[in-house]
Amino acid sequence: MTNTALVPIIYARVLAGEVGRSHGDSRAVLVGTGLDLDEASQPITGLTVAQYKRLLANAIAISGDDAIVLKAAANLAPTIHGPVGIAASASPNIEAAMAVVVQFSTLRNPFCRIYQRDFGDHSAIEVEIFEEMGEFQEAALDFMLSTIPITLMSATDEPLRDFYLQLKRPKPENYQVYERIIPCRIEYGQEANRFVCSKEDLKIKMLGANQEVYSDALERCNALYSLRHIPSNAIEAVNNQLMRMSGQLCNIHTVADSLGMSGRTLQRRLKALGTSYQALLDKWLSQEAIKYLVEERLTVEVTAVLLGYADEANFRRAFKRWFGIAPGVYKRNMEDMPGGV
Repeated sequence: MTNTALVPIIYARVLAGEVGRSHGDSRAVLVGTGLDLDEASQPITGLTVAQYKRLLANAIAISGDDAIVLKAAANLAPTIHGPVGIAASASPNIEAAMAVVVQFSTLRNPFCRIYQRDFGDHSAIEVEIFEEMGEFQEAALDFMLSTIPITLMSATDEPLRDFYLQLKRPKPENYQVYERIIPCRIEYGQEANRFVCSKEDLKIKMLGANQEVYSDALERCNALYSLRHIPSNAIEAVNNQLMRMSGQLCNIHTVADSLGMSGRTLQRRLKALGTSYQALLDKWLSQEAIKYLVEERLTVEVTAVLLGYADEANFRRAFKRWFGIAPGVYKRNMEDMPGGV
């Protein structure tokens, strides 16, 4: 695998949470992934393929459910997939949303390749899971099986005429679970794993279409995707790392380590530019909080989780420090404004 990106830590929280809800042992899901260790001494910015495989193995073993990964990914808000999910759901139409998925999904799922292919009057997103995932190739694919069709089908302003999923795997014994969660027809035993859409449906408008949000999210995706992007100064470098580590609360030592310097050196460089790490972190978190609460209309609890807060009360205190009022009050005030969301 040539992609050096990491699997977002937020996915580990989602999977651990699903196992915890159904089997009451969410902490055990993290054993052996590095996330069960003291983060201060073992900073983790994301999961390697090996760590992600261990996470999947733990979840399946503890739950005894081969479909646990599919269930965990079902009905997730697009924002949990970072700027990729935001760009897809804010796209002007199905065609643009598919293009986002094809171009940028590997930022969130670096264990795969995604192609777009045409089949006569149909267009398809084809997914190839790397062999390095070994026996967990199907489980890794499962995490994508509900999120992509839900984004492309359930977030449109009219029903798709012809959208279906083809899977290489034979029809499983628990096929009813897949057909209950995945909102489209499923064909098993096919030559490739692909989401197929009629070309007539490509121009169907997305319900969340928003050019400003779409453009902003695409800009963030491109910044993450470009391996040649070299930050011009320490502020830009920190902002880029916070974007890459979306979904976790990063201390200065974690970010400095990812930039190949000490926390003291990073703080000194930021001070010379008239700012501090805490100021940049607060600005990043406050902006993300507003996007989740106001633009995406998520709850305070969900927003806290997506930002990486283990305790909702800590998020509420931070929000009040940023804006002077509680997040729930801010959200209601914005909704009550003329022309508000």
